[in-house]
Amino acid sequence: MHLQECEAEIPERAFTRDESQAFFDLYAQPLTRIARRILAMATAFWHNHRTRRPVTRSLIAYDH
Repeated sequence: MHLQECEAEIPERAFTRDESQAFFDLYAQPLTRIARRILAMATAFWHNHRTRRPVTRSLIAYDH
């Protein structure tokens, strides 16, 4: 790639506040929900491991 081609790919302006907020609204909420589910499942694994409980359920039971 030539230097002139690279310079053409640089955006001319940064995102405005409205565009940034739209990006946040679109991606942050679903990612937060997914992270919360993963954390809940990891917590269940940790709790079962710490209490030395036998495996009596399928992983499907922790899927919401």
